[in-house]
Amino acid sequence: MIESSRSESPVDLRSWTRRLGAVSLLALCASGWAQDDPTGARETGRLPDGGIVFSGAKQPAVAERVRRFRSELGLPQAAGTVVDERQRQLVDAARAGDAPGVDRILMAGALPNVRLPDGRVAITAAVASGGFEVVRLLVEGGADVNLKDGEGNTPLATAALQGDARMTRYLLRNGAQPNVKADNGSTPLLNASLLGRTEVARVLLAHGAQPAIRDRDGWPALVLAARGGHVETMRVLLDGGADPNILGKDSLSPLYWAIYRRSRPAAELLVKAGAEVGALSLETLE
Repeated sequence: MIESSRSESPVDLRSWTRRLGAVSLLALCASGWAQDDPTGARETGRLPDGGIVFSGAKQPAVAERVRRFRSELGLPQAAGTVVDERQRQLVDAARAGDAPGVDRILMAGALPNVRLPDGRVAITAAVASGGFEVVRLLVEGGADVNLKDGEGNTPLATAALQGDARMTRYLLRNGAQPNVKADNGSTPLLNASLLGRTEVARVLLAHGAQPAIRDRDGWPALVLAARGGHVETMRVLLDGGADPNILGKDSLSPLYWAIYRRSRPAAELLVKAGAEVGALSLETLE
């Protein structure tokens, strides 16, 4: 009996050590990971069935170990849930502009503010596709209108890039912040100025967008518009308080770019607004 006990005890000891380690790991999940996933991701929310949804997981192998330990101990798979499949379905439906599908998936328990591992978020996907009804459903379902996607773009920044003035108004009315910068330092107004989205720029300025903000490379909105030859956007920016003498990258003014592009309308607009000619010559526009 003693020999039998000795021969079995190492196996039992290893088994119980492993189980003890699993229990310790799960205890840590319950205490130290209440707000953070074992992968290093942030908790985004909880599903109706008790599952915890995390976004931005960086160590999926660790999460898999947690799921395996819970399975061996007969515990429900909650702390190991990195991204519920419903979240992927929600983003895909939002990108497709599928309003009934989005409504159904939200009703099934999907959370509107989850960022998938590839960086996608439902509301920005919906804005990019122009799905106004989908965006409305998501906002009414609790979507954060200032949530950034994996590239640091907000829904408002995406609406500006799309030139969607209606979407821009809706997001601003529901709390979107007009001066939030993306990871590249660009704001919605800078996006609109770069691409000549005149009506979007008008809406943004009316809701507090600041024309003096520069992107990461030092370009302000008026210089971007002048570089692109977007005269009407320049007019809206000047009416909204943009400095006609503001300098961009390499200390080049909006008037420099107007002359460089040989745009008399742009040059006349700037001079009328108070741009200093200095060493620049308007004779090239004759």
